[in-house]
Amino acid sequence: MTAAPHPFRIAAFRAYWAARFATTIAQNGMIIVIGWQTYTIARLTMSPREAAAQLGLIGLLQFLPLFLSTPVTGWVADRFDRRWIARLTVSLQLGCALVLGVATYQGAMTLPIIFGVAVALGFARAFAGPALGALAPNLVPREVLPTAIALSSISWQVGTIIGPAVGAQAYAVAPWAAYALATVLFAIAFVCLMLISPVARTIAPGKAHP
Repeated sequence: MTAAPHPFRIAAFRAYWAARFATTIAQNGMIIVIGWQTYTIARLTMSPREAAAQLGLIGLLQFLPLFLSTPVTGWVADRFDRRWIARLTVSLQLGCALVLGVATYQGAMTLPIIFGVAVALGFARAFAGPALGALAPNLVPREVLPTAIALSSISWQVGTIIGPAVGAQAYAVAPWAAYALATVLFAIAFVCLMLISPVARTIAPGKAHP
């Protein structure tokens, strides 16, 4: 009996792992940069207390979409093609990073722009999480599924740890550079996701229920 291949020997899983790693680094780097930039802009016209309140608001705006969409994100990930959910959400995050980068580079960044983008990012992350998390089991044989899940978890954990440091270092070079880096990482993730072949759904359409 032939042993099942290691997950990294499967092209689709390699592409998935790279996409999740790049996305996680970009997401967590942008969280730090958006918060710092919000406070910096607010301090130009506000007191430290008022600026801190704006910082709290930006966090709330990123959390609310996750809270509001939680009842349906898992259902959507089960009913529709998870690859396309991941691709669409990564594309949205790429667009958000591009908008922030261009606005920052041109010196046109304002708090309303950041707040609007924060809401869009919140919805993108809310739908990306279940889709990316549930995609790995569709890409590998059942025999190596525990290894694949562990590797997927590692990509998320390592990306979560190094993402803020990478984003902060890029911001230290130039504020727009942090968003440019995030744009590149999201673009890499999108290309990797496009390399994944069609996969089986967990629940057949018409039978899924929230």
